[in-house]
Amino acid sequence: MDYKISLKILAITDRSPQRSIKEIVDIYPIDLIFTLGDLDYFSLLELKEINHIPKIGVYGNHDSGKYFEDLGIINMHLNIFEYKDVKFGGFQGSVRYKENPYAIMYTQEEAKELLKNFPRVDVMLSHAPPYGINDEPNELAHQVFIALENI
Repeated sequence: MDYKISLKILAITDRSPQRSIKEIVDIYPIDLIFTLGDLDYFSLLELKEINHIPKIGVYGNHDSGKYFEDLGIINMHLNIFEYKDVKFGGFQGSVRYKENPYAIMYTQEEAKELLKNFPRVDVMLSHAPPYGINDEPNELAHQVFIALENI
């Protein structure tokens, strides 16, 4: 059966929101909120008070990896979330481009191993860009995870 689903998504990534998140969800009919990494607890603090909209996210390579639960965000890393018959999956971090035990980064081989049995989803949340869109193949810090291509 072919059918179309329309979802209005507020996606927040890499920079603190320039507007109040609460103001945005009060004005616009938002169905889902995505956080896609390289954010901090304080820039997302308003999400703690927004409980009528599902919040799902992945951490970026510059995140602490410790604030989702307190803000009511479902951690999508290697998880599945279904909403209105749409399956969402997630993978956090970036391609490892330096040695830092606190950064959320993986080698291509580690990502491939982690994702080898991950089921197909309709939408994949990832901090790393999709292949061919805003990725920079010659700059390690902005490469894609090759293993995401098959999800």
